[in-house]
Amino acid sequence: LLSDFIAPFLITIDFQGKNFNHFSQRSLQYKNNGYETKGVVDWMAASGGFEPECPYFFLHEYKRTKGTESDPLGQLLIGMVAAQRLNENPEIPLYGCYVIGRIWYFVVLQNNNYSVSQGFDAVDEKELTHIWLVLDKTKNMIAQWALEELTKRLS
Repeated sequence: LLSDFIAPFLITIDFQGKNFNHFSQRSLQYKNNGYETKGVVDWMAASGGFEPECPYFFLHEYKRTKGTESDPLGQLLIGMVAAQRLNENPEIPLYGCYVIGRIWYFVVLQNNNYSVSQGFDAVDEKELTHIWLVLDKTKNMIAQWALEELTKRLS
């Protein structure tokens, strides 16, 4: 379903650049004080060419509106918190998205605080445009952050 419903947005936005790329089905693990968080991230945009280095944006798997008892927000936040700790800089905001049925939700995590947007209905033309604009703006921010990260590493 990721390839049928969500992939067209991601292809249109083209989450690839000189200093960042998109990655799917990647393991993410973080251990701290005897607690371990791990899982497979459905899709992310991160610095790096062949392997993700510093994640910036996560997209959690598509969930059907009926017949699911999973918690896509919780699953998304687990991946985002693990990445935040691995990045070793909780000041840098991480962005994410999860989709339930045709409704898209955007999430921002900074430090120990997160915020979830209202739901955007992908079958409503105005809201579909808003989804596309949010993804496009996110890609542009990622391009800037990845360039800044590369500049820091080279200096």
